[in-house]
Amino acid sequence: MQVNKWSQALNDAESEVIHNMVSPIIEQYDIHIMKPPQRSLLMLQSKETVSGGAFNLGETEITECTVSIEDQWGFGAVMNGDGKRAYYLAIIDAVIAGAFPITFHWKQIIEKELEKVAAKHYKDHENTMKTKVSFETK
Repeated sequence: MQVNKWSQALNDAESEVIHNMVSPIIEQYDIHIMKPPQRSLLMLQSKETVSGGAFNLGETEITECTVSIEDQWGFGAVMNGDGKRAYYLAIIDAVIAGAFPITFHWKQIIEKELEKVAAKHYKDHENTMKTKVSFETK
């Protein structure tokens, strides 16, 4: 599974969903914390619409964590300062990158979370469009 798909799904997932995914991994494998959850700054970049060049929006604070499971490294980062979520996402990253057998069972969970994210984005878009102002004159 592509990193952008599962990370998009799990960044907005309920904490309970993520906890249920990593609980068997924590019980079954030796997890080595290479870099404990800690706050860092990340430069947010965007594309400038006219020239298409990079534009730095500014810095944002993230919480990041790095783990190792059976020599497979995983990285997790979140913007809300939740160290536990960053730790869990690092575990999920290592397990998916290492193609551990349990990932077969995660596909349905991740697809369900992707549907929830799409529904949330659609609802947010609808709410935004309700407030759109037209400045066109006839």
